[in-house]
Amino acid sequence: MMKQMSFSDIYFKEHERYISETAVMNGKEYHSFISADYYSLNTHPAIKQAAIDAIQTYGTSLSVGQFSDRSPLIKQLEAQLCAVTNMAASCIFTSGYTANLGAISATSKIDNVFYLYDKLCHASIVSAIKSTNCGSEAFAHNDMEELATKLGTHQDKTIIVITEGLYSADGDFVDLPSIAALKERYKFLLYVDEAHSFVISNTQKNVAHIFDEVTAGSIDIISGSLSKALCSTGGFVVASTKMIDRIRMSREYIFSTGITPSNIAASVACLTLLSATDRHQKLAENIAYFRHKAKQNNIDLGMSNTISPIFTIFPNASCAELYQSLLDEGILVQPLLYPAVPKEHERLRVLINAAHETHQLDALINSVISKHHPHDNTEALELSE
Repeated sequence: MMKQMSFSDIYFKEHERYISETAVMNGKEYHSFISADYYSLNTHPAIKQAAIDAIQTYGTSLSVGQFSDRSPLIKQLEAQLCAVTNMAASCIFTSGYTANLGAISATSKIDNVFYLYDKLCHASIVSAIKSTNCGSEAFAHNDMEELATKLGTHQDKTIIVITEGLYSADGDFVDLPSIAALKERYKFLLYVDEAHSFVISNTQKNVAHIFDEVTAGSIDIISGSLSKALCSTGGFVVASTKMIDRIRMSREYIFSTGITPSNIAASVACLTLLSATDRHQKLAENIAYFRHKAKQNNIDLGMSNTISPIFTIFPNASCAELYQSLLDEGILVQPLLYPAVPKEHERLRVLINAAHETHQLDALINSVISKHHPHDNTEALELSE
């Protein structure tokens, strides 16, 4: 019987180099499925050189508040974010978390505002909404019938509906076509957190491009992270010029020093590379291969049986033990464990990227089926990150 593992046995592990399709800890190389660098660009020569060049020109820190002074690279990054989303303006925050705090704080000043948000929204969204003291209600995950009922009840208010583009703890997408249809019937602003869905469509744009029947104009506010597919750190918000002007007045924006020039340059270079090359095909092939093999072997993927690079695996025994068993075999995944989630809904999270090779995907599948026969678990969790 495996010994009881402590929190520190599982999390806060030290890595000896970058994490992509592989990782190195204590001199041992692992097949890695924990990196959200979906296009595997974190070590691309052009992106590393862009970061180095930015340090040579601008130094290692912005060193001033971005409200009054900022690097010209920021203007370039903001323009690229607008081009990807076909929206008018954007602003950069120090993290995706503070981007949501700042944007929601700013929208809370709108007269008679009321928030309706998916119950599985990221903690930053829930915390931001609660901090505004404005009226709000959660609706069941992707439950359009419940959302419609709540929209009908609160039509006397200025409603902002908030969802995620891709739910990172469950691996499923927002039901954007249905929400877009609801916008035809009810008056509301749509705010989508695209931390994990940004640029992973087949056109390498935002989540609206995943659905043929949805136009980009269906979304009014997009927040996101630079630390996932854009291989940097920081966050952003994209919206109308009027809305971005409002968001720039938030405390989270005004009283923060901007992200470092090298981080800005890395995301600029990443978006430039994505605009010129198709990086999505290999990612899509890996996603399809893993999903097919998992289904073929009756591995329960919960709600993550989608075209997203995020998969969840529900073992029928101890999730922590399965995690450790995989680690012993040189396979690194991320366990989502109690008390972060209910004990009965513990799962392993698997992130697929473009650099994974077939033999790595096979190794994970084979190790899982050899140790735990999966069981069905399709109920959603109130966890996202």
